[in-house]
Amino acid sequence: IALLWTTYPFSLWLSKQPNSELPFMVFFYASCYLFFRSIYYKRSGWLPYYFSGLLLGFSMLIRPIAVFIPIIFIIFIIFKVKQLTSSSSLLVSVFLLGVLTLVLPWEGYVRFKTGRFLLLSENGAMAIRGGLIFAISDVSYKQEVKVPEDVRQLMEEIKANYSELDSTGRIVQYLSDEFIQQPVTIIKLFAIKTARSWYATDRQSLEGLTLLIQIPYITIILIGSVIGWKKSGKTRSYVISLWVITLYFWSMNILVTSTLRYMVPAIGLLFVLISQLSLSLHNRVGKRNLIKMSN
Repeated sequence: IALLWTTYPFSLWLSKQPNSELPFMVFFYASCYLFFRSIYYKRSGWLPYYFSGLLLGFSMLIRPIAVFIPIIFIIFIIFKVKQLTSSSSLLVSVFLLGVLTLVLPWEGYVRFKTGRFLLLSENGAMAIRGGLIFAISDVSYKQEVKVPEDVRQLMEEIKANYSELDSTGRIVQYLSDEFIQQPVTIIKLFAIKTARSWYATDRQSLEGLTLLIQIPYITIILIGSVIGWKKSGKTRSYVISLWVITLYFWSMNILVTSTLRYMVPAIGLLFVLISQLSLSLHNRVGKRNLIKMSN
């Protein structure tokens, strides 16, 4: 699986870019490893949960997109508590302590310097409204993206009111009002953003080629997911957990400028599920060899 991950073009591309995804993935994957190793293999003790939270706190400071991941991890703990030796309240508290060990000092420093409370970042509204007009962006390096005419007109209207959409609340209110007037257009816009999350590029170029490259990787991930789901038990729990995290990243990506770059960390987790396909093929080959030997 690690070898296959080294062939994934879009993780390799990030390795040559001055982006924050790579350091984010280091801390995020380490956090996931400790967390899932503890919760699914019933490791006793609270220390792994603390360090999992600590590593997740590091990743949240690197990329605020992970800001709500602790809630997902807490839900996982609650659902698995009956199979754990420690109480859920203790594990949740220790995990949160790990997260807050890093996040709270940073929040306090920002509050001291600015007098405001920020949920890790103040770019949320800017990212959301920028993602609503991607097809008519006037940024010079971006190529034009073709969208239905009604969606383009909606983007033009949003751009005309751009300066007023300076907070998440105002953006939500604006979209709610537009949904009442033109629900089909709003649905089209977010359907396009939903699909583009898996292949769109920052320059909005070569996106057809990007999609073609994505197809074989996503296909084997889906096959591995189905095989893992059929096994039930712990393997099924892994499949559910990894796809829940993926759906979280996907949802956050839809809200902002939907590009493949923001999905790469989640896709890296999904590569783990390919192991189910390789194990299935290995078992089939083994059975065939046994049959040949018995004959």
